[in-house]
Amino acid sequence: TALVIDDRTEIKRSEAQVKEIRRIFERYVHPKVVQQLIKDPMALNLGGETKEISVVFADIRGYTRLSERLAPEQMMNLLNSYLEIMVKEIWDEEGTLTAFIGDALMAIFNAPLPQGDHALRAVRAAWKMRLAVQKYQQDQPQEIPIAFGFGVNSGLGVVGNLGSQGRLQNYTAIGDAVNVAARLQQNTLDNNILLNHSTFLQVRQHIIASRLPPMNVKNKTAPLDVWSLLGLVE
Repeated sequence: TALVIDDRTEIKRSEAQVKEIRRIFERYVHPKVVQQLIKDPMALNLGGETKEISVVFADIRGYTRLSERLAPEQMMNLLNSYLEIMVKEIWDEEGTLTAFIGDALMAIFNAPLPQGDHALRAVRAAWKMRLAVQKYQQDQPQEIPIAFGFGVNSGLGVVGNLGSQGRLQNYTAIGDAVNVAARLQQNTLDNNILLNHSTFLQVRQHIIASRLPPMNVKNKTAPLDVWSLLGLVE
């Protein structure tokens, strides 16, 4: 009888674990990644761990001006149309969508599951997002054209659940790696993709890029060594 009770307890614990994984991750990662997490829940460290990640930030240019021109419902529909396209490209590279911040989105790679090629996945996702947006605008000429800026950086970050226990929680990343990606995105020209040198070193054999002059960004004492992504090597 004790064995049966233990088995039932284990089953309930396992079911609760699956439910928790789905609750946390279904909105943020590709279903395939969710299934991998369910198969190997021990791979997760939700309490927070420091690891190398690659971060992508994408931001709409001229968001404030657009908001002044469009009704709130129009603006919401426009944002959703573009963000849906971009999220698809992040998921295709098995990235984790960690934030929608008004007119921007953030995605990380190499978490929750390890990805040996996380920098390349992040760069490919940014490039594919750019191409997907351009194609959408060609296919939907009646849609209001929007320009984006993209920033990609690789470095150490703390990843895990952020938020009040038992209340709203979000799987995300914090740290300098995230901040630098955000600063790069803020300094891009329309529809350009900027890579920090740490990312470039990991992907240089797979991309075409142009080195830019050292870039001073907010809250960084030393200028950044930055590259502009021009294409992928097939």
